Amino acid sequence: LHTAYRRQRQMCIRDRYQIPSVIKAKIKTKKEYGVFVNIEDGVTGLLHVSELPGDILDTYRVGDEIEVQITRIDEDSMKVFLKLPQ
Repeated sequence: LHTAYRRQRQMCIRDRYQIPSVIKAKIKTKKEYGVFVNIEDGVTGLLHVSELPGDILDTYRVGDEIEVQITRIDEDSMKVFLKLPQ
């Protein structure tokens, strides 16, 4: 049952989030290497510091909603990799 549920979630991610979609996400945690955002329940995205201009990481707060662009989706881990939209 767990495997079937996981497969269904993976298909949903593929169906809902296309590369290079721009979406809104809420900052869940902030680390020195970037921010993790909550895209939906069970789906986390990483906005790596290498994708951020200057000192913008310092301006982000947990709970902030930001606009991000999807660059890659790892369906096995259900993680989404992000950058700031142009």
